[in-house]
Amino acid sequence: MTLGEKLQYLRKEKGISQEQLAGIFFDACLICAVHKDYEEKKILQAAVPKD
Repeated sequence: MTLGEKLQYLRKEKGISQEQLAGIFFDACLICAVHKDYEEKKILQAAVPKD
């Protein structure tokens, strides 16, 4: 099932509005961005030798 098919399923079968779907994707993007930023900082901190 493609992403487009999943979106159509959610809208038609589950009755989720386009605005609700946009909110879900926005939240997922924020969570991913925060997690990615956290992981990068952790990696950078581990790579930098401590005095």
